[in-house]
Amino acid sequence: MATQSKRRNSGHAPEERDDRSVDVLLRVASGPGFLPRDFKREEALQLQAEFEPLVQMAIDAPGELQRQEFSRRLGELQRGGLSIWLGSARLQSGKQTLVRYSSFRDMHARLSYALLLLAEEQAPYQRVLRRCELPSCNKFYLAQRNPKGGPANRVYCSPEHRDERHNSYDRKRPK
Repeated sequence: MATQSKRRNSGHAPEERDDRSVDVLLRVASGPGFLPRDFKREEALQLQAEFEPLVQMAIDAPGELQRQEFSRRLGELQRGGLSIWLGSARLQSGKQTLVRYSSFRDMHARLSYALLLLAEEQAPYQRVLRRCELPSCNKFYLAQRNPKGGPANRVYCSPEHRDERHNSYDRKRPK
């Protein structure tokens, strides 16, 4: 797994950078079909085999994930999995702002970082992490509030999947 995973911050909030890392983790855990085409299939399957059960554990037993994985993943990052550099940039107003540059040794380190974010009780990810209940999907996603009002999408990853399930023969047939 020699794929280098670099990120450069050009003024984005840390939460936005973390969101991108969590998104990559959820895509990997959901399977090769949710990854960009240039992602190597063998690597994707290896990473999915390791991270899919851990992301599911973040939904089913977040306390167990914290106990089982936190120290191990943090150790991986402390032993060279993550490098962070600080710099500054000048804003249009003339003031300077802190800029953080980060680089992950490889994709595994980036996914381990994202897993730490899922395991962290204070981070926003744990309470909105879901898995689509459409049998043909099963994608991991973060539930978001409906922009038109109403509850967050806590059962299906998209309105299309909700409609597909609600209109399906399997759901409507008598038992």
